Amino acid sequence: MTQLLRLGSLARLLCVVLVLTVIGVSNSGCMVATRQPTISQADLLDERRTQVARVEQRLRQGTARVADAAWPILASNVFLCGNSVEHRTGLWIAQPTKIVHTMLGIGKETNTTIGEQAKVWAIAHDSPAAAADVSIGDVVLRVNGQAVDDSNEARRLLRRVMKRHGGDAVEIELARGSDEHIVRVTPAMTCRSQIRVISESSVNAFANGRTIAIHTGLLQFLPDKRDLQLVIAHELAHNVGNHVPQARIRAAAGGLLDVAVAKFGRVWSGGLFTQLGAISFSKRYEREADYLAMYYMANADVDLSNVEEVWRRLSELDVRFIAFGVTHPSAPERYVALRKTREEIEAKRAAGSPLVPERR
Repeated sequence: MTQLLRLGSLARLLCVVLVLTVIGVSNSGCMVATRQPTISQADLLDERRTQVARVEQRLRQGTARVADAAWPILASNVFLCGNSVEHRTGLWIAQPTKIVHTMLGIGKETNTTIGEQAKVWAIAHDSPAAAADVSIGDVVLRVNGQAVDDSNEARRLLRRVMKRHGGDAVEIELARGSDEHIVRVTPAMTCRSQIRVISESSVNAFANGRTIAIHTGLLQFLPDKRDLQLVIAHELAHNVGNHVPQARIRAAAGGLLDVAVAKFGRVWSGGLFTQLGAISFSKRYEREADYLAMYYMANADVDLSNVEEVWRRLSELDVRFIAFGVTHPSAPERYVALRKTREEIEAKRAAGSPLVPERR
């Protein structure tokens, strides 16, 4: 198997050399006319290390923002999250991000992974961890006596221990520089969703049923904590409402129709019915997530005044938000819907009524 892999890498290398040779020959008459500075490998590696360090710093800062914004939403809406709940400490441990320095699979030994070590990247304000002797940059060594090798294992072990022992205190052994110490953190019940920051420039966030991902581009566009909480609450509503699994079921049903058309009609639909199945309820899910998000924020005592303005700012950023969308409501519709939901919540507050969403 190892020999086959080596042969495969060699074959890719030969293909690259052949393509570059052909390109070089075909463009021999179009060579550049300037003499540019020579870049040494040492200079390149040094700058790469600098940029990797800056990316890690941006991810840590973004994770700290997300932790503080998310905690009140997660902790204040357990009664609305049904069975979609879990115990959490308020610790956000590093999330691995791989940087691939390779071409066609060649040179994989130069890959870099940010966040591989089980470092504490964030501690949510007012969470159980905030009351313990934990600091940003501490390294998790053991959880309830079980050794931790990397950040993925630390998060998995913490979730497993809390799922098994419920609200019992968790013993976490930490390293801070050359010192090691043990803290005991009693987790709190929260709405279930693991939340992470992804290094991508697009103004986007998404949920997959159990996890929420926030792009660094979105964090840069939304410096205000409240706007970030609206996004987190929206994605949480997708997870709590099982929107993603339901969309997958409809996509699978559409896929069966694609197969039937191909088999009996002898025509390949190009996956049309799979796509239609996946998006058939997409707008309804988005509208419901916006509606629930407002109640999640209200129960976390977030100021809702003019929160709908975020959709005007987004349409200023990209005019396509104003247009009719296939999978998402337009920005004008979402603005008006948020405003009306805010007014509904304000009326309930004035009447002293419970802040619970209206159901059919």
